[in-house]
Amino acid sequence: MTTALQADAFDFNMRVRRLTTPAACGALFRDAIAPFGFDTFACGELDLMDRDRAAFYIIGWPEAWRRFYLESGLIERDPVVDALQARREPFTWTDLRKDNTLARLGTEALNRAAASGWVEGLVVPLSRGDHKVGLVSMVGHRLVVDPAEIGYLCLISVCLHGHVRTLIAREGFAAPPGGADLPGNGLHPVGRPRPV
Repeated sequence: MTTALQADAFDFNMRVRRLTTPAACGALFRDAIAPFGFDTFACGELDLMDRDRAAFYIIGWPEAWRRFYLESGLIERDPVVDALQARREPFTWTDLRKDNTLARLGTEALNRAAASGWVEGLVVPLSRGDHKVGLVSMVGHRLVVDPAEIGYLCLISVCLHGHVRTLIAREGFAAPPGGADLPGNGLHPVGRPRPV
């Protein structure tokens, strides 16, 4: 990673830790990922054994992505969630396309997303033990191939997730059982996101 990107990651970490709401953290993150072609992201936790137990702390989905994700059926066959069963390190949609184990439906889902303009994704999984995983997932309009850029995006993702998780905990929120959308709690199942 370049010295400039290292300094930017350090600056992001210092700035995000001064923020006191998940929405403010999401706005800072959106600004940080935009120069790399990403305009869509989510930050939260998944239970890989029970997909209904997904709790998202921040969902920065433009209306066009939300509509695509729900109407295309991607919510039911998201190849990212499938890949998290075996992957513990950050990965891109390009990595998934190269993977011979990606199911046909997963390939079709990525192709449909690309046809709609979202050509790349970057997923940063954060193991929580057993079958639970934290993650920050980004979607964008250009390929990200520079390892320094990927490294930077991974670092700020870890900073974002770690800090937002403490904000949620400090405010007394728990992951809703069964993925129920509890009004005002800031946690949302994948099917009913509220934009930041």
